[in-house]
Amino acid sequence: MIQKLNKLFFEIKQTTNEWFDDDKVCVRPYLSYATQDKVIIRGRVLEDEGVVKIEDNTTWDNFVQTIRMLESDEVKHTPIVIEFNDQVFNTETDDEGYFYFEIPHKFLELDSASLQWQMATVSASEHIDEKGKASAAQARFLMPHSRTQHIIVSDVDDTIVETGVNSFLKLQVIFNTLFHNHQSRTPFEGIAEVLHQLCLDATGNRVNPIFYLSNSPWNLYHLILGIFKFRDIPLGPIFLRDFGLHFGEDKRAFHNHKKRQLERLMIDFPNQKFILIGDATEKDAPIYLEVFNEFPTRVKKIFIRASFKEKKNQEIQDLIIANPDAPIHLISHSDEIIELINKSKF
Repeated sequence: MIQKLNKLFFEIKQTTNEWFDDDKVCVRPYLSYATQDKVIIRGRVLEDEGVVKIEDNTTWDNFVQTIRMLESDEVKHTPIVIEFNDQVFNTETDDEGYFYFEIPHKFLELDSASLQWQMATVSASEHIDEKGKASAAQARFLMPHSRTQHIIVSDVDDTIVETGVNSFLKLQVIFNTLFHNHQSRTPFEGIAEVLHQLCLDATGNRVNPIFYLSNSPWNLYHLILGIFKFRDIPLGPIFLRDFGLHFGEDKRAFHNHKKRQLERLMIDFPNQKFILIGDATEKDAPIYLEVFNEFPTRVKKIFIRASFKEKKNQEIQDLIIANPDAPIHLISHSDEIIELINKSKF
């Protein structure tokens, strides 16, 4: 019965979209990564709802733009063609328009000065653009590097950008999401500089990749990416969630999103150590602690940004006392991350 209701929900949404919309289809790949034996290509195919000029945005413009992002019209079960390294691969989108594909490929770790991005071409072969060609886009993925010292994994909400997750009924989250754009959303003081430093080696080359976790919906991907670009926050693959009806295993995956993605990275990069960054407003510390217990030799440091609510901070302090072997630190300012790193010997 539950599965039938779920199917009916998507069918009604799809039918409504077909009645009232006739937008062009666009392929939207997400920043991704390669390991030593595969390339991960991921993204979504949506109807193009258009954009509002950011430079001239009013509060109302921001609201309209956000509603357009949240009210996505996905293109489900459409064929996807991926071209990489003179090879062609085929897959299709799922019920929500997402595509995910792993290309088996043996890579030698790069020994260039800094991390490098490569690209694959992704096209929705059944949908034609204004030039009469299949709608396509370039999917960028981060290459493995031989001199990587550690991998940084950071939460986004209230760790990098203040969202108000801990506000009454999350009203500040709603307001910030609906009425602000990437130019009016400000990161915590010093966090961009700190993340850049963590990505660099002693000679100033960027050899340490960064990945981002968030419980925000995928519909806000380009808003988050815009914030990172505008505020000079180092780019890396972003892992968000698909909002909607979830049942059974999908529901468990939805609620365990951050832990599952972090475990996946631990498995994909078995020889790397990790620095984990989160905040006290949600459950980052317990999640990171669970992963530390699974991979005790792989986690260098866990940094948790303090909340304005002392009760939340006390919960983190209690975790630190109860787990003396775990490298958890409660911080009040971004600069403390570098100070604590410099004091440590790994």
